[in-house]
Amino acid sequence: MNNVKSVEVNINNKYYTICAVESEEYIKKIASYINKKYDDFKNLQGYDKMNVDMKTILMEINLADDYFKKDQDYVKCYNSNEKNKKEIKVLTEELISCQAQNDELEEDLEQLKEDFAKAQEEIDDLKDELARLKEKNKL
Repeated sequence: MNNVKSVEVNINNKYYTICAVESEEYIKKIASYINKKYDDFKNLQGYDKMNVDMKTILMEINLADDYFKKDQDYVKCYNSNEKNKKEIKVLTEELISCQAQNDELEEDLEQLKEDFAKAQEEIDDLKDELARLKEKNKL
């Protein structure tokens, strides 16, 4: 527990010293969040007429509500992230397959270009031979 820090915070107009391993900024952020909750409650009609127990229960219920909503959001995000990971995996596999097909097609294209060049040479040779034969027959 060597990393324990003492942080003084003001919550609902009362000063508290909080000992925690978290950073001072984090503890102050929590205090600010709680103060905002108190400010929200103070604007509610009838809040000032509630007894201390009722105010405490109201705070606890609201904090628990916030927690459970954030937890649900986390679960949704986590599930969405897992779904996205699976989709990325499928798309990555598909991309690899397409790249392999592309490589094969490029090899086929190169072979076809070579075959075409050879065929063109043969055509040129045959044209030359035909021209020689025509010339020979004219003589």
